This record gives sequence, C-alpha cells and structure tokens, in this order.
Amino acid sequence: FMRITNNFRKFYKATFFQKIKSFFLLSKAKKGNNIFIGRGASFERFLNNLEIGSNIIFKDYSRICVADTNAKIYIGTNTSIGHHTFIFAKKNISIGENCMIAPFVYIVDNDHNFNDKELLVDSDLECEDIIIEDNVWIGAHAIILKGTKIGTGSVIGAGSVVKGNIEKNSVIAGNPHKVIKTRDIK
Repeated sequence: FMRITNNFRKFYKATFFQKIKSFFLLSKAKKGNNIFIGRGASFERFLNNLEIGSNIIFKDYSRICVADTNAKIYIGTNTSIGHHTFIFAKKNISIGENCMIAPFVYIVDNDHNFNDKELLVDSDLECEDIIIEDNVWIGAHAIILKGTKIGTGSVIGAGSVVKGNIEKNSVIAGNPHKVIKTRDIK
C-alpha cells in the first residue's frame, strides 16, 4: 500500500507542477475561458502571439509552438486538440471554431527550400499560411502542410497528407489526399 501511495504522490506532484507551468506560460497568450490542459501539454516560444478562444481542450502531450516573433497561432472556440498533436508556426496557423483534431496530428506551416547546389542544412525555410475553417474534423496521424486551406465542414481522413485548397464540406483521405465525397448537409 505504501508503494502505491508514494507513486501516486509522485505522479500527482509532477502533474500538478506541470499544470502550474502550463497555466503560467499561457498567461502570456490571449485566451478565453474554460481551457483544459492535459498532462504533459506544452506551449513554447513566442506565446504573446498565441490566441485561444473559450472552451478549448489541449489533450495530453499536445504541443503548440509559435516559433518566430512574427508568427501567429489562432485556435477558435470549442476546439479540441488531440493527444500528442503538434502545431508549429513560423508564419500563421488559424484553426476555426468547433474543430476536432484527433491524436498525433502534425500541422506545420513551413518546410525547407532545397536544391542540389547547397547543403541541405543550409537551406532556407519557406513558410505559407495554414487556414482551417470552422467545424472541421482532422483524423488521427494526418499531416497538414504549408499553404493549406481547409473549408468549413470538411473531414480529413486518418493518415492523410494535405496540401492545397480543400472545398467546404469535403471528405478527403490518402497520400496525396483525394476527395472521397462531399458531405450532403441540409
């Protein structure tokens, strides 16, 4: 019994201090009310450029990084960010209201510009906005790349790799992504 009690104390103590740290870091962000921060969730770098609506859930080990002084991340009201999801902005990522982002999703607005005349480690970054409109569901392990706009009411299938414009109410899946159908909304 003593071993269980001591392990529980260690877990509770670590979780408690992690949550205090997360709340302290989020104090720099513009935010609404009712924000739930799961165990191990992290917020990094230029958090004064992070804007969060109300009723947001950051599930365990989700990670939000505003990686540049001019970068911005906006997360709209009633949105949930799944376990181990990584959102990384060097320019601008906007996630609308009422969105569901499943576990292990990767959303990044930049990649390296490469050519055969320079070392890859010396290549410059190319950045383009990512816009995810309202009422979007992104399935587990999806990757959303720079220059993507996902229209309202769209569903992104698990494991999809998405780049470009997705029309509203589209259901897409695959690598590269393909439109499977359009949702019939009445």
